[in-house]
Formats: sequence, structure tokens, C-alpha cells
Amino acid sequence: MISLRLEAFIAVAESGSFSKAAKIIYVSPTAIMKQVNALEDKTGLCLFSRTFKGLTLAESGRSLYEDVRLIVNEPIEESEE
Repeated sequence: MISLRLEAFIAVAESGSFSKAAKIIYVSPTAIMKQVNALEDKTGLCLFSRTFKGLTLAESGRSLYEDVRLIVNEPIEESEE
């Protein structure tokens, strides 16, 4: 299970919008913004470039997105006993 902050971050990164991300994970756009802002505060990174035209991943956001996708998609190896 990934954190709500990372789930919100992934949804925004993939949809390009807080509103679209909110629809994807069934929460309000305000909740998405709060989760992304909290993740940025916690990491000290600016993850998105915000303009009047919308959102794009900043360089640090692109790097985090690639890492998170690898972690989320990595199969869990079962231990041999």
C-alpha cells in the first residue's frame, strides 16, 4: 500500500490536473492539492510547475514519479523458507 500523498502525486502526474486526479481516486480536488502540497513540504521539493495553462512535472517531480512507478510496479519476491 502506498501513502495517500504518493497516490495523489501519481494521479496528478498521470492526469496533468488536480481535478482529473480527484475524479480518478474519488476525492475532492482540494484533498488532492493538500496531499501534493504536503508531499512537497515533506520532501522539500517542487514537484510540479504550476501555470495558468495547467500543471507539468518539474524535474524533481519527474524523477520522483519514475522512482515511485518502479517501486509500485516491482513484484514482491516471496522469501524461501
